[in-house]
Amino acid sequence: MDVLDTIWTGSLVADSPIAVLVFLSSATAVHWVKAGPATFGQPVRLSLHAYADYSPGLATFGATEGDAFVPAGPVAPAPLRTAA
Repeated sequence: MDVLDTIWTGSLVADSPIAVLVFLSSATAVHWVKAGPATFGQPVRLSLHAYADYSPGLATFGATEGDAFVPAGPVAPAPLRTAA
């Protein structure tokens, strides 16, 4: 395996329209963005990408909510577990 791509998708759903602010905090900055107009449902996507052998101590995390996204940032992933 050369690349590890993990993506989670879901939805925020409510009985009344919801508006969303997305925040991403790092050691040097806080990024934020406001999603589009309030709606009854907002799609959410979280992703984690890493090269299996290129940089074992570093991965990239990204978050998207509706049409809004914050810059993907580096994270230190937990060690991969393999089946015995």
